[in-house]
Amino acid sequence: MSTVSNVTAAAATITMNDSYSITANFELDDGWYSLAISSTEGGSVTTPGEGISVHAANTTVDIVAEPNEGYQFLKWTGDVSTIADIYAASTNISMNASYSITATFLTPHPEPVMATLTISSTEGGSVITPGEGLFSYPLGTEVSLVAEAASDYRFIYWSGDVSTFADIDDASTTIIMNGDYSITANFGKPGFCFIATAAYGTPMAEEIGILRKFRDEYLVTNPIGAALVELYYRTSPPIAQFITEHPSLKPIVRAGLLPAIAMSAVAVNTTVNERTIVAVLLVLVSVALIIWAIRRRGRGPEYS
Repeated sequence: MSTVSNVTAAAATITMNDSYSITANFELDDGWYSLAISSTEGGSVTTPGEGISVHAANTTVDIVAEPNEGYQFLKWTGDVSTIADIYAASTNISMNASYSITATFLTPHPEPVMATLTISSTEGGSVITPGEGLFSYPLGTEVSLVAEAASDYRFIYWSGDVSTFADIDDASTTIIMNGDYSITANFGKPGFCFIATAAYGTPMAEEIGILRKFRDEYLVTNPIGAALVELYYRTSPPIAQFITEHPSLKPIVRAGLLPAIAMSAVAVNTTVNERTIVAVLLVLVSVALIIWAIRRRGRGPEYS
């Protein structure tokens, strides 16, 4: 700039005594700020556009981002302290200083992972929602299920992969598709019941409620437990019918069910710590009984 007549004047002259490279420098006047806007792949800023624009201080400027097909707007990044809503594609920014912002977009979503639901039913009814056969759903989807009994039949329970069912005893329920599942809607004739129901005479008995809760929280949540439940449901009807026809057996069956009910009650009605204490006590009692039996046996016949 040695031969420029006045380096601070917008209009000046330069004497060409050699080859030179010069730059004209500008700055914002007081009361004006710049807004630099850019965008990531997947869209653009349509209002006020991309690049640098100048705005009066303390004014509000509309900003609008538009995603390309197959993309979606994510958020505004950069100097976003005065943006009204950084997650809105159409919003505004207050020009309290010079800012630089970027509109970011999400890449296209990959195809969802699908899970297969196989639905069938026994004699006496059908599944009307979503139907029977093979169905595909995105992983994690909650699917509504409705089973309908035919004339002279009634719905009994859902069997199969039922660990994510809302209620396996309800003809209208839901299943969450956390994997590939195969389920069956089971129907039976009126009077069809299970051993516990036959023993207590009503499905509303408190003891049966405890057994159901234990089944739902502990058995159907794992393959072995689910298999045991399936076996129980499959073998119960003829035994239950026999108990119903011989009422004198009911007290005996109820007595036989007491250990299972007691264990189930401990499992569903206590905390982890309480269950641990009960388990320890049971172990101690068992050990004490074993020691007593061994000592008694060692004393000989005279102590019998």
